[in-house]
Amino acid sequence: MTIDHLPLAKQRLRIPELWTLLHLPGTPAKSCHVPWREDKNPSGSVYADGLRFHDHATDEDFDAIDFLARACGRSLADAIAEFKRLAGVTSQAPTSDAPRRIVATYDYQDKTGALLFQVVRFEPKSFRQRRPDASASDGCAIVKRRRGVAAGETI
Repeated sequence: MTIDHLPLAKQRLRIPELWTLLHLPGTPAKSCHVPWREDKNPSGSVYADGLRFHDHATDEDFDAIDFLARACGRSLADAIAEFKRLAGVTSQAPTSDAPRRIVATYDYQDKTGALLFQVVRFEPKSFRQRRPDASASDGCAIVKRRRGVAAGETI
């Protein structure tokens, strides 16, 4: 499972701060020049507490990521990656050397009660399977574990 850091990034980095970080000409305001073209008169507008930008000349509306893409001439995918970087968030999964701890184990047994394998849940959340003897994988039937089945009942 990956975490979507985009909403957090959008709250952290608003258009006025983005404007400054990108060294765009002019000053972001309720009435301002559009930074990617020369205007005789201001035709841009930063609104919604810095979350949105409107170009009145073209009637286009931008959130901060669309604004970055247009101002820098980037694709949307590149703009999203750059925006997350500038906002100081990452969407990378934890590295393999991140500390893990076991929080639960789920036993899968045959009819006689012999352990076939376990599913191990780790924190940060991930799952792995393990067998009592890794070389004994021949002829093992997979038995599905069901919630609510009492111990010893035949499924």
